[in-house]
Amino acid sequence: MIFKKIIEARGDSDGEIRCSYIVNYGSLNEALKCFGLFSKSESLKEVKYNEAAKILSSLLQKTLAYGSNVMNKEDAEVLTNEYLFLFSKDAIFYTNGSWSEQDLNSWTSFTDFTFDAGVIVKDENRYSCIWLVDED
Repeated sequence: MIFKKIIEARGDSDGEIRCSYIVNYGSLNEALKCFGLFSKSESLKEVKYNEAAKILSSLLQKTLAYGSNVMNKEDAEVLTNEYLFLFSKDAIFYTNGSWSEQDLNSWTSFTDFTFDAGVIVKDENRYSCIWLVDED
């Protein structure tokens, strides 16, 4: 499955990656709680497919705390595309940060970690999450 590929590709990098997929779940806040994130969906920012792809690819490439490369851009893009292919064209994408190019400028924390960022997907009765956390 794609989650295993993502985790293996990031190797022993600093931080932690949370990959989850749930079906027939309630609200977005309930899904966030299931993902081990704070239930504050009002703080998420809805983004388009292309922006979600750029964000996820960027997150997979680097550690959050120091920006150390853990994966090349091409591999990150392949994994991102494979993951996003699981969802319909009507899927809704969310993130917790403000991005410029491939850098996280600011974010709202959804964990007790110093750094956390990710993408949440809502598609019909399914939710999915790829979320990275790190400490300084």
